[in-house]
Amino acid sequence: MKKFLMVLFLAGLLPATIAVAEGAAVSAGTGQAILGISPDTKTITIKAVTADSSLIDVEGCTVEELPSGESVRLTATGNRIVLKGAITELYCSGNRLTSLDVRGLQALTVLECAGNDLTSLDVHGLTALAVLDCSENQLTSLNVQGLTALQKLNCSKNLLTSLNTQDFNALKGFDCSNNLLISLNVQGLTALKKLACSGNKLTSLNVQGLTALRYLSCRHNQLKTLNLKGLSALRELWCSGNELAALDMRGINTVQILGCSGNKLTALELPAVNVLQELYCYGNRLNEKAFIRILTALPERNRNEAGRAFIYGEKNNPQEKNITDFTSSAELKTAFEAAKAKNWIFYKRDTNGNDKKI
Repeated sequence: MKKFLMVLFLAGLLPATIAVAEGAAVSAGTGQAILGISPDTKTITIKAVTADSSLIDVEGCTVEELPSGESVRLTATGNRIVLKGAITELYCSGNRLTSLDVRGLQALTVLECAGNDLTSLDVHGLTALAVLDCSENQLTSLNVQGLTALQKLNCSKNLLTSLNTQDFNALKGFDCSNNLLISLNVQGLTALKKLACSGNKLTSLNVQGLTALRYLSCRHNQLKTLNLKGLSALRELWCSGNELAALDMRGINTVQILGCSGNKLTALELPAVNVLQELYCYGNRLNEKAFIRILTALPERNRNEAGRAFIYGEKNNPQEKNITDFTSSAELKTAFEAAKAKNWIFYKRDTNGNDKKI
């Protein structure tokens, strides 16, 4: 393609602006991506964007060129398709790809390759990459070293046992849920606003110092402790389904939604001043004294935006060890009624998972 354009330019048949644009594509980082095609899925749908909207050369399928920025169906003639051009964005999700090599695309800023059959992915050194979605594959290996511009990473629903996050200084959104991770180091990720690491095998998680963090979901791990000190921006916390015996929320007065059900909590310390809207604490070991402290700490809500608290499961639920009789003492009954007067609605969860007002 480049030789053809140059011949036309030298012959005076093309304006200089087109030749300049072609040269710009080279300076943007002309490279190639190699897509491994499943023998069961010869037709795939992809979209690629180039820096200057130039055409993308294609090898290994029934067409030879792709337009930039358009979703196109390709039929492979063999077991791989090669894309060549100044590609800055590549969207190839849901194609059952067996392999993907994008290391030649040094200008790549967005890569979405979710829902394929990839077992490994190497994107290390792609310093322009800002968005990577490789979720719902079968990844056991993910090399993301040197991705200093990365802002969003979704590698959820894979088979990863480890992940190196040391270069993620710009990362704002990180989802590694439903893998096999036994450890996760997020220290130093000071730009991080959203962290989802549920459904792993984590026994510890250090999130101290993540002052930009607004959303944290670490459900269904094996956490015994969770230190939340210094999370001054936190709005949503989901830590249910762990082995937490205590949870200290004091000093974190920005949380609006707190889900800590299904732990071993004997104490839950809420800040004296808070903006809590929803509380899920059923399936723990909270006694009368613990609930009096919780109920007293609940903030005043208004009728149009009532607070909701899900506080216990029915007695025939074997996981429920919270107190279930809120009239068992005068002090507890008073605290319960006072919380209702602050426009809080309380629920219990039945054995079918349905919530019923108390």
